[in-house]
Amino acid sequence: MHRAIVIIDGDYLNRLLEDEFGKPSIDYAAFARRIAGNAEILRVYYHYCEPYQSNPATFEERERLTRTQKFLSALQYLPRFSVRLGRLEVRGIDSETGDRIYDQRRVDVQMSLDLVVHAIKGHADGTILVTGDGDIVPAVEIAKAEGNIVRVVHGSLYNRDLLRCADERHRLTDDDIEACLRAPQTPRLTEAYS
Repeated sequence: MHRAIVIIDGDYLNRLLEDEFGKPSIDYAAFARRIAGNAEILRVYYHYCEPYQSNPATFEERERLTRTQKFLSALQYLPRFSVRLGRLEVRGIDSETGDRIYDQRRVDVQMSLDLVVHAIKGHADGTILVTGDGDIVPAVEIAKAEGNIVRVVHGSLYNRDLLRCADERHRLTDDDIEACLRAPQTPRLTEAYS
């Protein structure tokens, strides 16, 4: 693979980082470079849903939304990064905990479109997918038919059909994550004395 598109399912990556690596703070540009290997990165698409907001939104929901928007805005300033937003909907209520059950909308479709459009147009000879979702399998098959090499980067939870149809598979390791850790930020003077 010489030139690649990187497509990240942000929710999948967040859960993976939390469940398997202790929720480290990573440098997303370094992460993209790490999983791309020697390939030149044409573009990184980060797919995500902003947190659900009730009507009226609670204080905690507004705070969570503000933090998420700040994070997504910072991603958009990284070289060759684009953020694609889906929508979070309430699917139901958990009968045991009473918590809302959320469902992402549009994310799989947007990821599939990014994969297929770049493959058909020949913008890159490879695509690196960070996901474990099998809904993207038909798009992977189309990309491969167009001559695109598809690498799936995953954790312990993944769809078997997705891994089976990928050309290359890479399970994230501790070394991968350690290579992408953000440097601890030094408090500013005003924070140190307040």
